[in-house]
Amino acid sequence: MVAAVGNLVLLEVYDSLRSRQQRVAVSAMRAKPARIPTINNQHANIVDLLRHNDFPGLSAALAEHLRPIPEVLDQLPT
Repeated sequence: MVAAVGNLVLLEVYDSLRSRQQRVAVSAMRAKPARIPTINNQHANIVDLLRHNDFPGLSAALAEHLRPIPEVLDQLPT
């Protein structure tokens, strides 16, 4: 999705954060494996909304998907 926007600066920033994001995601899934089906459903919904150019729906779906991040980060080992 980031590459599709065509902003090379944004893509470079995103790429520099990729490994960190992956480590956090794996740690979060280990901490709360019960969330995996919810996350998978949210991702499928986000892809569907993108396919249909439903940007208001996409905005709402992303907000819902990202809402638990502070709580998840608080539960990760430091």
